[in-house]
Amino acid sequence: MLRLQSVISYRWVRLVITLLLLVGTRAQAQRPNWQTAMLLGGEKSNIHVQATTADANGNVYIAGYFDETARFGSFSLTSAGGSDVFVAKWSAGRFVWAQGAGGAKEDQARAIAVDGTSVYITGDFDSPAALFGTEKLNPNDGSVDVFIAKVTDVGANASFTWAERAGGKAIDRAAGIAVTGANVYVVGNFLSRSADFGSNRLSNAGNGDVFITKLTDVGGKGKFIWAQRAGGSLFDYAAAVVAQGVNVYVAGGFGSGTAAFGSFSLANAVPAGNGVLPDVFVTKLTDVGSSANFAWAQRAGGTGNDAATGIAISGVNVFVTGSFDSPTASFGPITLTSKNLNDVFVAKLLDNDPTFIWALRGGGTGDDAATAIAVNGSNLYLTGTFNSPVADFGRHVLKHDDEGKPKLGDLFVVKLQDGGSSAQFTWAEKAVNTQGLAAAIQGSSIYIAGNTQAPVNFGKQYISAIGGGSGSFLASFTDVVVQPRRPPGSRTRRRGHR
Repeated sequence: MLRLQSVISYRWVRLVITLLLLVGTRAQAQRPNWQTAMLLGGEKSNIHVQATTADANGNVYIAGYFDETARFGSFSLTSAGGSDVFVAKWSAGRFVWAQGAGGAKEDQARAIAVDGTSVYITGDFDSPAALFGTEKLNPNDGSVDVFIAKVTDVGANASFTWAERAGGKAIDRAAGIAVTGANVYVVGNFLSRSADFGSNRLSNAGNGDVFITKLTDVGGKGKFIWAQRAGGSLFDYAAAVVAQGVNVYVAGGFGSGTAAFGSFSLANAVPAGNGVLPDVFVTKLTDVGSSANFAWAQRAGGTGNDAATGIAISGVNVFVTGSFDSPTASFGPITLTSKNLNDVFVAKLLDNDPTFIWALRGGGTGDDAATAIAVNGSNLYLTGTFNSPVADFGRHVLKHDDEGKPKLGDLFVVKLQDGGSSAQFTWAEKAVNTQGLAAAIQGSSIYIAGNTQAPVNFGKQYISAIGGGSGSFLASFTDVVVQPRRPPGSRTRRRGHR
């Protein structure tokens, strides 16, 4: 009888503990509410936010391109013709400054990074003469070239400090930028047979190769230090970069049957010679000062169109996201199965053991893709666009709103919890007729930027239309992790007492 009571008591205690854990899990998975949302643009403007970042003081910076006149709060920028570059600072609920750059043709900023008062942007320009403050850049032989520029933020205003060009006689574009101290790393793709990065010249091995280059900010100018290429005989490109100390991590896609990353070779899932449809690549370089060495390279994907669009690091953890439309896509020992068209993927590798630890999919039967990732410790945030009638992210389901004939798809923001050897989605949120293109994190605040066709609701935050109703947005929310309640009658153990 005593034994039976003990068994019953044990089962009861276990049930109570399980219920408490479930309550705690539900509390921690509480979906946040949008806190701010604003429309960027003007009555005669076509504005596109391409990138965002935040500094340690809570300032948010955005970059992209616009035509005609663009408004950022009380600041207005007017293009010189075609589309021009913009970079702007938002702080404490308002825009503090905005700067434009470019020339008579098409110029775009595609990525942004910040370190202290230094704001760096990169992109491409095809204007015969593109002005970045007093700096004038001229493309090589009338082609589309890469630019890297520095803006010095002095608080209430800012100005361009320097601008550098890179590239060759064809189309060369930058896609990502990262900064650590005075070192600036830029990645992208070059179609030119040969492309110059300062005194460094890269030769193309095929129809488009990856480039990774380092500049040192020497105050009044940016100095190219080294440049590396990667790829094969077909089209290969880098989409994102992140840096930590001397370690540089790059992600993108390779369509070549075989792509070389230094001494490392990656094979496309499609047989050699039949490439074109890209596979995912993730690679690490070690910056040794005047040069860099590839430390490792990994591939993922299947027989369809698979590519990475974002990368983030937290300690020794490397996270990558993007989309895959292969029926099945391999991430090392893990296989993801697509529901139909493009699905979202997010995966984890370790810096010192670059094999995939886990990989998750999200989406539905339509065309869904992640475009950016931000990380805060073990918390991951993804944003992108879904067109599926129903998109699932683990047990969290988002329904596409097709009222009013949406043109852009619906935005999604999802959170994942990295548990080490596995991960799980903890919540999912959406906004209708909106594309999520960029994400940044500062403390518990998450900022999402992209394109929208107003009017649109971000939860209880309403954005009304301006002019034709198209433009870009900047929105934010605070993700507060609620700790599970202690059981009634429990005590907190004080240090020094038993």
